[in-house]
Amino acid sequence: MTVNPERPPAFLGASSNLPLDRPFTAAQAQQAGVDGRRLQRWREQGLVISPVRGAYHVTQLEDGLALRAACLRLTAPEDAVVTDHTAAWLHGAPMVLPANAHLEVPPVAIYLPPGRRLRSKLADSGERSLLAHEITVVDGIAVTSLVRTTCDLGRRRHPGQAFEAMCAMANVPELDLGAFRREVDSPRFHGYRWVRTLRAWAPHVVRGTQSSGECGLLRHWIDCSDLPYPSVQVPVPGPRGHTLYLDLGCPDLKYAAEYDGPRWHGPERWEHDLERRRWLEQHEGWEIDVFTAADVYGQQQTAPWRLREGVARARKRAGQRAWHGQDRVS
Repeated sequence: MTVNPERPPAFLGASSNLPLDRPFTAAQAQQAGVDGRRLQRWREQGLVISPVRGAYHVTQLEDGLALRAACLRLTAPEDAVVTDHTAAWLHGAPMVLPANAHLEVPPVAIYLPPGRRLRSKLADSGERSLLAHEITVVDGIAVTSLVRTTCDLGRRRHPGQAFEAMCAMANVPELDLGAFRREVDSPRFHGYRWVRTLRAWAPHVVRGTQSSGECGLLRHWIDCSDLPYPSVQVPVPGPRGHTLYLDLGCPDLKYAAEYDGPRWHGPERWEHDLERRRWLEQHEGWEIDVFTAADVYGQQQTAPWRLREGVARARKRAGQRAWHGQDRVS
């Protein structure tokens, strides 16, 4: 049997003349020497995809929000702007996308000026009034600015979701938290939906939370107005001169609350976490409670009463830690 080595490759390459790293339009393909008939044939062969009418990309290009936003920008009106979670993701905010976004790419939030909306299976669209300084460009895509994106994410029906999204934005180093809070306090969003949620929680937005669950636990603690205000990522002396960090804590009481999520505290970390916490309890006198998603988000949401119990326990231990059998001072 004779083997014919002249077989087509699995995917299109540079010889196709098509862009391999970005989406393109039919007109751009035509300019590169690929006419409509050949482009259609490649679509039928599964070598080219058209996720939205008028935009194309080679099949091997990795799907995701950035690619879908770029496709929409090719076909959307020039005044369309990417907003909300998609804008936050493009700005580099960590863990800001909706739950299960790792399983299915969420719709691109892309809005138009009042009176119009974009209709596409890839888009979550509507109308939004934006000022010129509230729009910037990221990777060639028009998106809401860091401050405007944070304000929009803070105007949500559910305070927990709003707070977690704003804290995710706070972890973008370029965000000016002072400018954000000044915008919140200005008349800019007077009369907007859920602006009370934004104004209630914006003062508590802080850098340093390392997961949405940790931020959710922080919100529960802040909501307990009868407890001391918490600090985030509390540095404490560790063994062999190392510095350890506790998720949330009150250093004056030596009480800490840690959130164990499946991403960073799976079975392979259990022994390490247990050893670290036990050392801090035995050698540094810390009271440490561990919380999971069931405490923070479950039907019972046990975090508030567990935090109150933990703080009370730490208060009662404060005097005991001071006793070392020293001579009585008259």
